[in-house]
Amino acid sequence: LLSIITNSPNGSIKSEAVKVLSGVISSSDDPASYSASIIGAFKSVADDNSSAALLRLMGSTGTDEAADIVMKNLEEGNEAMKTGAIYALRYWPDDSQFETLLEFATDEDSDRLRKEAFESLINFLKECEGVDPDDKSLYWNDVAVIATGQTEQMYVISSMVEQSEAWADDILDYFIENSDSDRVQGMAEKAKDKLATRI
Repeated sequence: LLSIITNSPNGSIKSEAVKVLSGVISSSDDPASYSASIIGAFKSVADDNSSAALLRLMGSTGTDEAADIVMKNLEEGNEAMKTGAIYALRYWPDDSQFETLLEFATDEDSDRLRKEAFESLINFLKECEGVDPDDKSLYWNDVAVIATGQTEQMYVISSMVEQSEAWADDILDYFIENSDSDRVQGMAEKAKDKLATRI
């Protein structure tokens, strides 16, 4: 699979190989053990497509060296490499890089990269199993605060309905008071009722 990611000229095939291998790494007892091979391959390839694919993959290993490489590309890479770095942070095995992704999403000027980063924050919080329940409420609050426009705010609101803790109700109250539109406010009010039933 690593060879396919490195050598295939087809971007779709590379992406599928990344998905499969990322799943293997994430379910492994020792995800970090895959890091050296992935980073070695990353340093040896010359084309951006392969580099970005390997960058996406190394996020699931969660090592310090992977973090350094991801951070460098998030700050200095072209759009393809920044996208790969965002994807890497979205699949990080714990919450040690959450603030990195949050800060990037907060400060990014590119609409496309901002969208990728914001959606990655949402999906990380939905799917990462290694987040302490007390920290999770703080993280969701951070995401709610940076949510701008109907689409982002409604994305957070719909995610709150899937929770089962009282802190989610506080976040919905935040949108009722600070929403960008009546539509968002109305959605938050309906979500409070659904959340109350769920709890």
